[in-house]
Amino acid sequence: MDDIVQEFVQNPKVSFLKKQTKDALIEIGKHFGVDIDTSLRKKKILQELVENLIEDEILSPEEITAIQIPSNRLEIEARLTELKIKEIELKVRRVEIEEEAKLKQMQIEAEFKAKEEETKLKQMQIEAEFRAREEEAKAKQVAKEEETKLKQMQIEAEFRAREEEAKAKRVAKEEETKLKQMQIEAEFRAREGETKIKLAEFKAREEEAKDKDGQVYVRILRYRIESCTTRMTPLPQDLGDFLFGKKD
Repeated sequence: MDDIVQEFVQNPKVSFLKKQTKDALIEIGKHFGVDIDTSLRKKKILQELVENLIEDEILSPEEITAIQIPSNRLEIEARLTELKIKEIELKVRRVEIEEEAKLKQMQIEAEFKAKEEETKLKQMQIEAEFRAREEEAKAKQVAKEEETKLKQMQIEAEFRAREEEAKAKRVAKEEETKLKQMQIEAEFRAREGETKIKLAEFKAREEEAKDKDGQVYVRILRYRIESCTTRMTPLPQDLGDFLFGKKD
């Protein structure tokens, strides 16, 4: 049965249909979507099948003359006219469908372009917002860097001020140390002068002591005086009494 259907599909002719059985005609009708009443006789089934296939443009209108059903020529011509009218209507409908399809296509393209423009606008807005945020971030970064530089300058200024203060304190300390050193040296020279004076007095008394107590005592006395002079310590009480006289 499938072979018969495929053969008709490849070469659709009424003459081929007339040779087929009722069941074969029904199967061919099913293949092309023609709803046929199976209770009808073969001749009526053939007529309905041919008419539907002509409407679907599978068969040409001239093929209707090959069906042996009407005997009246006028009826055949009327039927042909009717089929031609249906053919024209189908063509008109096809044109209308094509126009509707074109219109829908134009609407779809218009909607697509509108959405495309909307998408571009949103993209531009997003890019503008991104650039604005980027510029804001750069501005904040520059401000942060300037603030950091300012803080660094303040720290360096404070450091230099502290360094200058420390240097000033160090200079003052050095001056104070020098002054104390000069005072110590002055005191040392004063004591040295005093010691020289006392040593001169001692020598004078030494000469006097030679006549009184002898050379041994003089040597002991000199040693004690020289020791006190070297160590810069006060003379013992007994030696002072001897040299300068005891004070009552």
